[in-house]
Amino acid sequence: MSEWLQGLLRLVEHRPPVAGAWLAASDLDEDTARVRQLATEAGELATAEARLAAEIPDWQQLDPAASERLENLTRASAGIDPPYGRGLDGNSSDLLALKQALDEAGEHIEQARHSADLLAAAFEAGPVDDISLVAIDRLVELGRLAGSNFLPEPGWFDEKGLHAASEALGLLSEIVQRYISARDEMMADFKPAVVELDLEALRERRDERVKILGKLGRGYRADKATVAAAVSGKATGRTMRRLEELITWQRALRELEAVEAVHAAQLGAYYPDSDRAEFESAANAIEVATRAVRAATRWADAGGGTIGAQSLARVIGRDTTISGIVDAADHAAMHLEAFRYGSLASQAGPAMLALDLRTLAHVGTWCNRLASLCAAVAVELSPIDELSGMNVTVARAKELLERRAEQAERAARVKAMARSARHLIGAMAEHPDSEALHDACEWVDRIRAHLDGEIDSRTAELILGSDRREADIADPADSAKEALDRLVGVFAEGPHRESLIEELQHSYRGACERLDALEESVTDLRIWSDYVDTRRALASEGLAPAVEECERRGTPAGDVAPTLRLALLRRWADQIVDRDHRLKPHRSDDRDSIRANFQRLDRELVRNTAASVINACSSRRPTSSAGGAGVIRQQAQLKRRHKPVRTLLNQAGDAAQRLKPCFMMSPLSVSQFLPADFTFDAVIFDEASQVKEADAIGCIYRGSQLIVAGDDKQLPPTSFFDRMVDTDEDELDEASEEVLGFESVLDRCKAQGFTPLPLRWHYRSRHEDLITYSNYRFYDGKLHTFPGAVSDAPDLGMEFIKVDGIYRRGATRDNLQEAAKVVDRVLHHRRHHPQATIGVVALSTAQQLAVEAEIERRAAGEPELRELEAGDRLSGFFVKNLESVQGDERDIVILTIGYGPDENGKLTMNFGPINREGGERRLNVAVTRARRRIEIISSIESGDIRADGGSLAHLRGYLDFRRTRTSRLGRRSSRLGRRLRESLRGGSPARCEIDGLRGGAPGRRGWLPNRHWDPSSR
Repeated sequence: MSEWLQGLLRLVEHRPPVAGAWLAASDLDEDTARVRQLATEAGELATAEARLAAEIPDWQQLDPAASERLENLTRASAGIDPPYGRGLDGNSSDLLALKQALDEAGEHIEQARHSADLLAAAFEAGPVDDISLVAIDRLVELGRLAGSNFLPEPGWFDEKGLHAASEALGLLSEIVQRYISARDEMMADFKPAVVELDLEALRERRDERVKILGKLGRGYRADKATVAAAVSGKATGRTMRRLEELITWQRALRELEAVEAVHAAQLGAYYPDSDRAEFESAANAIEVATRAVRAATRWADAGGGTIGAQSLARVIGRDTTISGIVDAADHAAMHLEAFRYGSLASQAGPAMLALDLRTLAHVGTWCNRLASLCAAVAVELSPIDELSGMNVTVARAKELLERRAEQAERAARVKAMARSARHLIGAMAEHPDSEALHDACEWVDRIRAHLDGEIDSRTAELILGSDRREADIADPADSAKEALDRLVGVFAEGPHRESLIEELQHSYRGACERLDALEESVTDLRIWSDYVDTRRALASEGLAPAVEECERRGTPAGDVAPTLRLALLRRWADQIVDRDHRLKPHRSDDRDSIRANFQRLDRELVRNTAASVINACSSRRPTSSAGGAGVIRQQAQLKRRHKPVRTLLNQAGDAAQRLKPCFMMSPLSVSQFLPADFTFDAVIFDEASQVKEADAIGCIYRGSQLIVAGDDKQLPPTSFFDRMVDTDEDELDEASEEVLGFESVLDRCKAQGFTPLPLRWHYRSRHEDLITYSNYRFYDGKLHTFPGAVSDAPDLGMEFIKVDGIYRRGATRDNLQEAAKVVDRVLHHRRHHPQATIGVVALSTAQQLAVEAEIERRAAGEPELRELEAGDRLSGFFVKNLESVQGDERDIVILTIGYGPDENGKLTMNFGPINREGGERRLNVAVTRARRRIEIISSIESGDIRADGGSLAHLRGYLDFRRTRTSRLGRRSSRLGRRLRESLRGGSPARCEIDGLRGGAPGRRGWLPNRHWDPSSR
């Protein structure tokens, strides 16, 4: 107590200047959290200001809004098109240098635009503002062509004129060269008038006369005189011999005249005549025209206006009168070159290539916009440069200004938080200090905890206004401590003493209440003494830990005895487990190992059993070919005239048994084929419920021991085994197979007191509905089934399918509608469950034949029916009647009733084999053949059957079961089921209605129901 008061005064003495509302707050955690958040924000603000001051002492002079302005400027610079490759980086000097380069570049673009306007006006090419720099180059090229030394003719500035001029140049230059060459060679000896003579006629006359008279003829002399008149000197014989050369000259002249008539005009002034023709100049002029047309086309392709041939001729043509074009082109080219290779090019980098593809107006705007951004950014950097004493880069300036903006935002937030917390922290709200606020939070938490967590407003006022000190109560505190030690010394060592000390020292109010209680409970010492004695007795029995656990948990008095009893029983059980070697090993891993070893041995046994049997049989084979073995070998080699089987076994029975120690035969076959003295070590009857006593006698006496296996709830003895072995069971009619009034060999053995070994475990059905009816109607609920994990699936369970069928009573006694539906279901399962095995069961042979006929009819159009495999006895598809299906099982079984209303709508209570004695046993066989699913195809409902008892009542009950499931079976509750029901109804967390459980198998050994099973956890 004294220590508590001293602690309180110590806290009061070192109190911070907080408000009383905080101490008396009803939601202290929320208010303290607010103050702690304010302290955290104030600390972060102080840290941010210290970092700023370390770099810029006068950081307060920085404009907090400058960060946003600078960010907007840099974002704007990043958004210009094309982007300036380096971005606005560097310091203010770099930015001003870039601005100057941009200003110069903008001026060059403006000058180039002015000159381009002059060129565009001269060529009538339209405005140039929306034309790219690359296209302006084409306009400049056109302007410079106007200064060529060889200007084209006006008609050469289109494709047609260019082609004509080029063709004329090619033809005339060649012909003129040939003509002048021939003329110059002849002009030394002949006058120009010689080409006006009919030289070819002279040559013909010369050739004719020379053959006849030679040079003596008068005609030859006359022609020579004609030629001599055109000779520059004296005509000689050589003159006549050069007649061929003269003809060549004459032909060249005539060809020239013909070509000139067509093409001379195309060359214009460049071809006044053949002697003054300027072919080289014309070629140069054609090249100029070609370049002009190409440049004009590129100009148009680049988005410029169309420059027509007339405009080109007016500016670049031979007869142009326009001046100043070349100067304008040179001026534009000079400024474009200055733009591309000036000071901006070294800084803009890749942007210059992109600008070449932009319009003049865009490039000018780009330069001006970027220049203004550079200037604006430099303005924002200027205050930072002045305050920091150095030229900072844009990136550094952004960092500093962002920190300044964050500081301003945080300062505003701290101010607002302090204003809202003024009622808690009082004067500390004027200048919030992180450390002082954290200390205040700690102090408030400590003093509230010291006062048991709650302080009223009056107490808070006293605490904050008190001038008491810890030293004021030093002496009274020592006296109180001595009194406490004397009181505690009365109690024995133990948890109760420690608890008492804690209560007396925890708080003043609690100590007073505890002392009052001690004073009032002096008379309870007897009860305490009894408690101590009982505790000591329990400890002597080894239950001290359990008693201490009850004390620690504060177990109610009524639960202490059951708890101690449970602890005692657990200890006893643990001792039994430890001492009894039959319960070892204990670890789950060891038990898993034992289970795995058993599984391995079991698999090996199954795998090796066949080999063991084969080896045993092989060891019994006769080693000699003499005797019975020789007889068997000799009969095997014959192709006909074999001995009867009975005769053969009579002669070689011993060898036959050594080769085949196991004979599998019907009772009739045994009597027919085996000699009377043919014996076995054991005789085993399977399906013994169908074997008559009389038939069994011929088998039983042959064995040293007898094993009878069968089910008296399945088919009874019939005339089936009276048939010969080779009789086709499909030929049997159910009307001919009468139930005999004899006991089966199974019934006789049970009556004679044979020791029965009942098989209680039902392995076949994968769904509870498949066996439930038979279990509770035929086996009195004694079968133990394995519950399926899945209760609802397309290939599981039981389904009733109603068909509007007609039973043809007066004809074939079948139901074609049901047969068609059966085939439909077979097709459905073949397509949707191809891995499942399928079987069809009919109540009558007539209905069996109808189903087979329907399958055969539809197989032509349904490949799934043609692919049905019926050869495999264990898994092949089958269609059978009631009498022949015992022993078979398939994944999916389709049961067709067949019987129903006839053509007149009349329904009789004649259901073939079901009506006869033992009909319920036939029904039991039919409905238990399915492993996974059974489907009942019927033309009638259960309510259509009128029967008070007997086998028809079972048929009606089974049809009704498909609808009601277990509701009418009268299932008996096991002891486990009753206890489980009581537990679930008595307040268990798994509370539910036990009667409606479907997920497990109620009343089954070792199985618990699970109503809400999750398939994903399988």
